[in-house]
This record gives sequence, structure tokens and C-alpha cells, in this order.
Amino acid sequence: RHPSDILVLVPNLKELEPHIRTVFSTTRGMGRSAVDLPYIPVKIAGVVSQDIQNAWQAFVGRIEISQGRFTAEDFHDWLNLNAVQELYQLDHVQMERMMELLIQAGFRRGLDEQHMLAYLSEQDRDYRYTFKFALDRLALGIAIPQHAVFEDTLSFAGVLSSDFELVQTLIQIYRDISARRDWLNPNLSTQTVKVWLQQLDADLKPFVEASGRAFETIRSVMRAMTQRLHNAQSDKVESLPNSFNLPLSLLLKEIQQGIDSSADQIEPTGSVTFADMGKIRQVPFSLVVLMNMDSGKFPRRDQQVPFDLMDVFKPVLGDRSRLEDDKGAFLDALLFARQSLWIFYNGFDVNDGESREPSSVIYEFSQFLARMIQPQQ
Repeated sequence: RHPSDILVLVPNLKELEPHIRTVFSTTRGMGRSAVDLPYIPVKIAGVVSQDIQNAWQAFVGRIEISQGRFTAEDFHDWLNLNAVQELYQLDHVQMERMMELLIQAGFRRGLDEQHMLAYLSEQDRDYRYTFKFALDRLALGIAIPQHAVFEDTLSFAGVLSSDFELVQTLIQIYRDISARRDWLNPNLSTQTVKVWLQQLDADLKPFVEASGRAFETIRSVMRAMTQRLHNAQSDKVESLPNSFNLPLSLLLKEIQQGIDSSADQIEPTGSVTFADMGKIRQVPFSLVVLMNMDSGKFPRRDQQVPFDLMDVFKPVLGDRSRLEDDKGAFLDALLFARQSLWIFYNGFDVNDGESREPSSVIYEFSQFLARMIQPQQ
């Protein structure tokens, strides 16, 4: 068989995605030899690529990172994203040096004194360990290369001449984060959908210029929302969203859902294809593999659909049934298989060793097969 002949279907692809990426090398030649780790090309269909996810985290992180404690660990995780480093023209060595300088200068938690008052305990009045405090010490260390107190701030003597540009970059990062600290506060910053989309598009532009393709999906989703809003105004239908103020947090969630949904119904490629049950186009495969077909995992019972009227109101005749939808997805998977069908489920719990039952759909299917192959009396 060729890789393009194989389709692997699971009930919850996002749950297994990290394991798939761990088992299968994404590029050729990562193993010690071709015998140790043979290269098998795989395609995870219907899931946003890791590059797009990291790009979105970098973009939205500059807005959200100041909401909460803003610890040194949080800042390091955000600064470690490739899109952030490309935006501020940093490499990994420079990024680690920046964190080393901040930690040595005293940064532990909090953006600045204003942030501490808004997000931390009223009893926590010690502003010496904030990002701004450490940054002030580093900037003062450039002007005063030895330990000295100037206007109640002790300069940091460990700043080298090669660190001057890094400190300047940290000052720019602080200004960027500080300028966006109130965007998610509905009491301080609410604007219309149109204005928010224009603001986010302008905010995205530097990321696009620095990183390019990874942000094109994000930009296309945002511009599609802008186009739908424009069409609604032109048709004088549902023009209300443009006429009232909307918290940015709701708009960011909508954009996130748009990014996720843009990956649905991906067509298979010339690789081993992994996909969610019911989210792959109807293309025949020589081998179809169904995994994690456990009782309780399939049919899926934990799907949360926002604004689902079937969950709000009593069921009425004609409502869709998610149970029937999953049964239909299982039937489609059977029809995909042209030569072989492999079905796997976990027969025991890895934690306590207790036996597990297969999905009710698998049980019914096995009973049907048993009746079909039963010899005639």
C-alpha cells in the first residue's frame, strides 16, 4: 500500500494530535537512520496547522498577556513563539539573554504598578518585582554602569554593551503590551464591530510583514467577517452588530472559531490521512482504520456547540440527532474502505486495569456481522 491509500479516523482528533505529531516525524531524515525511524508522510486533516496556532497565540497574546498575574514564565512562553521573535527581529539566543537580564534585574510578576493595582491582591504592594521595575534597572544600568541609586532605583551593573539593543527591544515590547492592556476590559474599551476589526487588522499588519504566510489564514478570516458585515449593511439586513459596542473578547472568540472552522472538510492528500469521524470528504481508501472506538467516546456525547437551540429548548419533531449523525459517520467510514477495515478500541483502563467495552456502535456492528456469517441451519 501507498501512504495515500490509508485513512485513520478517530472520534476526537484534537485529543490525539500531540501523540500523532510525536510518533510521526514531520520531516524526512529526523531519525538516526532510515531503519530506526522510517519516514511516513502524514496529514492531519481538519485541524489548524501548528504554525497557524502559534501565529494566533503570538498575535492575541500581545493583547491577553497583561490580563492576570503576568509572570516571568508567561512572558517567556509568549516570547518563545517564532512569530514574536520574527516581529521583534530576535533569535533564540537573544531571547534567552533578554529573559536572563530581566530575571537578574528582579522581574517576577506584574507588568507595572498600574497592573499590580488592577489584577493582584490589595495586600501586595511591593512593586519592585514587576516587568517595568526590572526594565528601569536595565535602562539605568546603561547610563550608570555600576551599582548606584538614582531616584530610588538601583541600577543593574550586569548590562553589557552588546545588551543595549536588547534593552531597547524590551522597552518597545513594554510599550506595545501597555498600549493594549485595556482592550479586553469592557468597562474601559468597547467599540463597534467595524472599528474593532479595523483595529485588529492594523495590529496584524506588522506580524504579516514579519512572518508572512502563517498569518494569511488569520487575516482572511478577519476580512471575511468584515465583508459579511459590509454585505449586511448594503442589504439593510442584520445591521445591528455595527451599531452597538461589543467587547473585544467576544470578537476574538468569533475569530478563533473562524480559524478552527476553516480547517474543516480538508481533502486528503498523498499521505496517511488522520481525520475526525464525519469530517473527511467521501473519497475511497484501500485501508480505513478506526481508532479509540471506546464506549463513552463514540458516539460522542460531550460536544459543546455555542448557541445550540436544541440544548436550550425541548426537542421537537425534525430536530437533528447527534447520535444519528455519529452513526451516519460510522456508516460512511465503512463505505470508504475498499479492501480492509481495521477497528481498534481500548480493552482495559491503563489506570486501574479494569476491562472496557467497545462503543455501542461497534457492538451492534459485530452482532450484525455474526448474524451474517452464521451458517444456515
